[in-house]
Amino acid sequence: MHSLTFNGTNSAVYGLMVTGSGTYNAPERDYESIAIPGRNGELTLDNGRFKNVRVTYPAFVRPPLADNMRKIRAWLCSVQGYARLTDDYDPGYFRLARFVDGLTVEGKAMNTVGEMQIQFDCQPQRFSVDGEIGIRYFPVARGGTITNPEAFPALPIIKTNRAGTITVNGKSLTVPAADGEVLIIDCEMQAAYVGTTSYTSLVSGEWPVLEPGENTLSWTAGMVGEIIPRWWTV
Repeated sequence: MHSLTFNGTNSAVYGLMVTGSGTYNAPERDYESIAIPGRNGELTLDNGRFKNVRVTYPAFVRPPLADNMRKIRAWLCSVQGYARLTDDYDPGYFRLARFVDGLTVEGKAMNTVGEMQIQFDCQPQRFSVDGEIGIRYFPVARGGTITNPEAFPALPIIKTNRAGTITVNGKSLTVPAADGEVLIIDCEMQAAYVGTTSYTSLVSGEWPVLEPGENTLSWTAGMVGEIIPRWWTV
């Protein structure tokens, strides 16, 4: 039998087992259709994004039903906002999901076991677990390549301990020193910070993007840090 893990807790600890009939769903691309009088067909305006996707897991709960359901309700309903969702159908990837639709349980075998569907509202990306592995760079080798194995451009997290310029595919981002601390550069949020202190206003240039395939990378001599690529697909 299969299970899922949400917000760090595996469903099996509550006797909850799932099937993965919805785990491979793909998101809908966000676009607008424009009709022009006198012209056949429609034009398409692509908004450059995907919409959220609903992922449904048919599930059953083992005995003791009442006790397990009390724990399942508390587990799912206590999480606010998005949390990490994985299942053992596709363990190399994870989603950011939120549980939003409540639970309706159908008792079986004289209410000793229960059947239900668990539905999550998920961000469109399926993030690669491999994309969480940091890639180190060092001052002794001030250039190289990084290969994005997925079909979509990735927005990495970059960490550095010194001021300088990081160039990816010919586009450069200049970052400040952070008083001896490790500066976190989040290319998705377009933010630079140490803890709760923002350095974003001191950053200049273009935020790096790791395109599908090979990407060229260089940096100022003396900079030391790592890139967490955050590969993703749909």
